[in-house]
Amino acid sequence: MVNNQHLHWNPNFPRHGIGQNLSHIRHSTFFVSDLQRSVDFYSNIMKFKVLTTDEENGSATLSMKNMVLELKVGATTAFAGENLIVGHVSVDVPDSKLAFDYLTQKKVDFEINVSVPKGNGKAESEGGGSDNTVGQAFIRDPDGYYLEICNCHLLTDFVLGLTNGQLLDGYQEGVKSVDTTYAATKLFTKAQVAKKRLKRFNSSSSTIAEPLPESDRPQEANPAILNNL
Repeated sequence: MVNNQHLHWNPNFPRHGIGQNLSHIRHSTFFVSDLQRSVDFYSNIMKFKVLTTDEENGSATLSMKNMVLELKVGATTAFAGENLIVGHVSVDVPDSKLAFDYLTQKKVDFEINVSVPKGNGKAESEGGGSDNTVGQAFIRDPDGYYLEICNCHLLTDFVLGLTNGQLLDGYQEGVKSVDTTYAATKLFTKAQVAKKRLKRFNSSSSTIAEPLPESDRPQEANPAILNNL
């Protein structure tokens, strides 16, 4: 069963259309150039569990614990890599330092994102501890697809104000219910302000240009002016 402690999803909140039938993200698909090379990377380095392989059709599926990664042989669409503002799959880990040490041991190149929000602690690049600081690193698979390794649950806790493994007590999606007395008072106040502004506007009507008397109005349009329009 999936632990939804850190998911921003209240199953009791009413939804309409497809929203009421949503269950979870099932899989993400990468097109790869060499199926076996990619399967080796994701099973041996990332430790994803191989579910199926179909060499004849050039496809494989691997479990990422709570979703599936689907690999298919085809034209790759990886980002060039000028920066870390790229599409990616994020993998959450309980301890970012242990994960980074593992990547170093496996001789996997990775780049730490120094601009990641640091939560309650110092940034990873400043020597912050993994128990209260978000550490985020990016690696690339054999075809250049980006994978994020991150203890991002700390950022969720920080944003929601959670500490020491608190549950999402009182967390509510959508708009908070409105106090009708407060709303009525605010509406009455705004109506009174509008009424006073209208009164001041009417009292200053003398500043508005008076319409021309009937005797001063031209009876017919000037043909010369009409031709110039």
